Amino acid sequence: MKDQDFPPLGESKKPRQAIWNHVQTEVRTEDSLCSKILLLINENLVAMHNSNIRIEEKLEKLDIKLNQTALDTELHQTTIIKLIEYVHLLIQHTIWPVTQQINPALLNCAAGLQSVYDKLVELKTNVCKDYKIRRKRAESPPMQNISPSTAEEINTGKILNVLNEWYSSKSLNSVLNQWENNRKTIHSRTNVPLKLICYNVEGWGTRAPEVIELVYKTEESICIFTEVGELWNTNKLPHFNIFYQKGTNHSGGVCIAVAKHLKASRIEIDIPNTVVIDITGLSESVRIIGIYWPNSQKRNLDDILPLIVEGTILTGDFNATVREWSSPATDKRGAVVKDWIEENNLKYIPSTSHSSKRSMRNIDLSFSNMTTISCETLHLGTSDHWPIVLMCENIFFDMKGTFSHTNWRAFEAILVLL
Repeated sequence: MKDQDFPPLGESKKPRQAIWNHVQTEVRTEDSLCSKILLLINENLVAMHNSNIRIEEKLEKLDIKLNQTALDTELHQTTIIKLIEYVHLLIQHTIWPVTQQINPALLNCAAGLQSVYDKLVELKTNVCKDYKIRRKRAESPPMQNISPSTAEEINTGKILNVLNEWYSSKSLNSVLNQWENNRKTIHSRTNVPLKLICYNVEGWGTRAPEVIELVYKTEESICIFTEVGELWNTNKLPHFNIFYQKGTNHSGGVCIAVAKHLKASRIEIDIPNTVVIDITGLSESVRIIGIYWPNSQKRNLDDILPLIVEGTILTGDFNATVREWSSPATDKRGAVVKDWIEENNLKYIPSTSHSSKRSMRNIDLSFSNMTTISCETLHLGTSDHWPIVLMCENIFFDMKGTFSHTNWRAFEAILVLL
């Protein structure tokens, strides 16, 4: 036999020792890599913890400034109220008696003084109401404070779960599929009251940007816009379905915009300045009738009588005034509207103030055969009308909480792994 067929024992051990040493080196390299990853994760956690502390300090300072601003606003409102009261008393107890004593001819000014006197009373009432409406009050309960140790335990557990899923998966696709399945959880549902806004925009083309901002600030689901004009189709309201009916002139027309989370179907009619929409998918179905009635249009309200069903809201710019509906007097059209409303078992929904900027008239009106609907006039916008907001307290829709919440500490760990 040749020597090469049976190598010496000493020589056969060397390769095995070399392989063992090589494996040991790889293990120590992996341990070192894991240590570096854990160290980097720990450093990122510390940095994020310090960042959270700084953010909390800034939020505390901001809260102090907001409280100071709220106090200043309340003091200014109180000062204005006192000033109005002083002028009120000055007219009542000084100017009026002096006018009567000095010269009887000055009694001709009594009507003017009475008008000023009445306007001061109304101004005081409006200031009080407007302040209460605009004042922001937190209705939701405060967030529960979680101790730092508990928060650290929660985040550490989530990071460890992510690391375990990463190392236990056979491939990148499998771990991504697992995370995608974890994301598809059943979200809690919240019952949200139905809110509507009715607004004479006095031309959609120039008013669209501010109206869109107003809608999203007030979180309305249904919008009734009157006097939209020929440019109604420009600058569409995002995430809303639009239903339009032309008017009797180039500046008329009505649009009803329904948010896409609601189901809306149009009732086809051939009446200018009138849109009828059925809303389903709510706790109970609702029919919305939007109307614009310019002074130049001849309208017979009986034309919409067949459209009145149970659960109807009729709203819009009627250009009609009724003393009982927060206007100074009842005009001819107002008397017609009032009689028609009462004959057909509809009820006027009172608002917080008049809707016209040019006068004390309340011409944007809302009616319904449902109860528990409140109405509020918003002193916002550049149109010659104030918008009014309706809230149906007993009609809800389900809003799923589908917004994802990112755990940034777990995200940092993933970035390190990748």
